[in-house]
Amino acid sequence: MERGPLPEKMSFSIPRGFMEMHILRILQQPHHGYEIIKHIEQECAYWKPSPGSVYPILGKLKKAGLITEKAKGRKNVYTITRAGKEKLKRFNSYKDEIKEKMTALFRMMGEDARITGFDKGLWLSEKIGKDPAKLKKAAGLRKKFMQDLEALAEE
Repeated sequence: MERGPLPEKMSFSIPRGFMEMHILRILQQPHHGYEIIKHIEQECAYWKPSPGSVYPILGKLKKAGLITEKAKGRKNVYTITRAGKEKLKRFNSYKDEIKEKMTALFRMMGEDARITGFDKGLWLSEKIGKDPAKLKKAAGLRKKFMQDLEALAEE
């Protein structure tokens, strides 16, 4: 069965609340907007954020007092605040519940999370942590893996 891209109404997107938390996690080290976008691209094989999706989130986080913005030359550098760290800490306490809900979603779609590798992927991402070299290597491995799967599907 040949598959094309997902129908427009089913296209892949990241819920905004998750992106806010992901950006807060990235901003545990100061970054400018373009670096944030590139960081997300490396970590997420299915989504390449545009400035039009990232900068409004940065504005919302800044307005809420969760990040600061400082001009450095021609770029603005964003940093997480104490309040942002607290919000991220609270969000992280819900990881197990989120994993359970995602696993249930796979079951609803007729998939077993163990077969899709979803549960193992989550466990591995926690083990890899925030090490930039490991994240870059993992992104490369994921990209190669996806290419190999696509080639297999085309056979």
